[in-house]
Amino acid sequence: MTPTAGDGSRSEGNRLAPNLPPELWGMVVHDLSNADMRRFFCVSRLFHDLILPVLFSQVTVRYGLWRPDDEDAEGYEPLKMPVTIEDSVHELEHNQLNNCEVLLRIIRTPNFARLVKKLSIRAYSMVKGPGKDQVELFLLKEAISAMTNITSFRWEGRRPLPAAFLLDALAQSSGHGLRDLFLPCSDMTLSCLAMFKRVQTLRIHPPSLHDAQLYSHDLSVAAGLKANEGTLAHLTLFGDTIWTCPVRSLLRLQELELIFLQALNGFDSILTQCADLRYLTLGLAVDTVNHFMQLLQSHPTAFPRLTAFKLLHAEVDDLDTYPLHVFLQTKKELRMFDLGWEGDDIEEAGVPLPLRELLCELPALEVVGLTVTGEWMDPEDIHVFAQHLPSHISALMLRLFVIFSMPSPEFYDMLAKLTSLRFLYIVDHQEEPGEVKQQILANPPSSLQLFGYGSELRWLERDPQNGMPKDSAPWPISKVRFCTAEDFGCADWEWLLRHHVSHVIRCRPFI
Repeated sequence: MTPTAGDGSRSEGNRLAPNLPPELWGMVVHDLSNADMRRFFCVSRLFHDLILPVLFSQVTVRYGLWRPDDEDAEGYEPLKMPVTIEDSVHELEHNQLNNCEVLLRIIRTPNFARLVKKLSIRAYSMVKGPGKDQVELFLLKEAISAMTNITSFRWEGRRPLPAAFLLDALAQSSGHGLRDLFLPCSDMTLSCLAMFKRVQTLRIHPPSLHDAQLYSHDLSVAAGLKANEGTLAHLTLFGDTIWTCPVRSLLRLQELELIFLQALNGFDSILTQCADLRYLTLGLAVDTVNHFMQLLQSHPTAFPRLTAFKLLHAEVDDLDTYPLHVFLQTKKELRMFDLGWEGDDIEEAGVPLPLRELLCELPALEVVGLTVTGEWMDPEDIHVFAQHLPSHISALMLRLFVIFSMPSPEFYDMLAKLTSLRFLYIVDHQEEPGEVKQQILANPPSSLQLFGYGSELRWLERDPQNGMPKDSAPWPISKVRFCTAEDFGCADWEWLLRHHVSHVIRCRPFI
């Protein structure tokens, strides 16, 4: 884990280090990538002491090996296809050794344990039966007990699920300082929420496919929110458990994400009482759409400070969206809008007309995500679509469930007119979409910094001499799957991709 350096490098580091005070070197270190930190780790004692607390402030423990087809599994059982040499047996072995090395050092070295601020677990074990998992989980429990400064705990995956004794250890050792808690949905994890008292961000990952918990009215979530109602500002839940929670537990929320809602029986109380809400994400079941529109008609001025609005999963046509248009029209602070709906009765340009018109009526709008649907879009449809896209937006995600008449100059002209665009992500479901990707890479918008297409995401690099685009490697697909705001360097971009990542991963890259 520790990079090596020759005597010459160490001498050079010792010679340069005294020329700047440690405070300035500390600022430099915080801007280094992890790879650069490891490279300089052994250059000098000064660099070692400065880099150590930064490099190990975040620790990731990996059980098993995440693979893209995990996104197609329900999550409880290991995938049937075994890991082979081609599937990186070496990486799997490296993960196991790395886990032991890091966890044992944490257990045995209290000063090192106190450095860890963010702990992430990626649980994708391929071992059947509880035996080996339990041994590894008990080792993790001892390490968690030694870490007393954890502010963020994130558990991804369900093989295995976090045991109650792990969450109890976390509450005992770091409950006083834990601010961000990310957990998979299960009866056990929900029952442990009330152990924590000062959480600011609580995100519950989706349950297994077709899980009865979507319809659950378990009171564990209500108890967990009540225990944290004095600090909780960001909340993500799946299914209908939100309706068991008293509204007073939600009054301080700035962000609310409710996914796979099967009913909206308590949403009117949220509309009328959660006035401070700024970020709202809703994933609606088909049967709830009409009720949702009725509620918006009754409360058009709700959420006056709304900054970000994301809608997912439901079907809609042009007429259905007028209440939503009226509701959002008054939100002059709305910076981010993501419409993930689909519809078969949209007349032209792939997006309901009221919502296309809305894009130009929101003066603060900078970040846009749109699902474009229909049977066909010809150049005229693309021209109509482009007319409603504000030229000043900085981030755009297009999910194309429509056949374009490609190659279409109108499509590339539309992108070229977005002169402030820094992040572009396209999910294209055409049979032969590779040409679109290559055309954009060859001639990207002048301001573009990060480009995603299908399951690929890459930084755009340009030749410093002539400004021409240079070929750059895409991110590892695991980085796309587990991307954070820190990976992007921009919280807006992480928000735009959120709740679409699993769908993106299923798209195979095109050459």
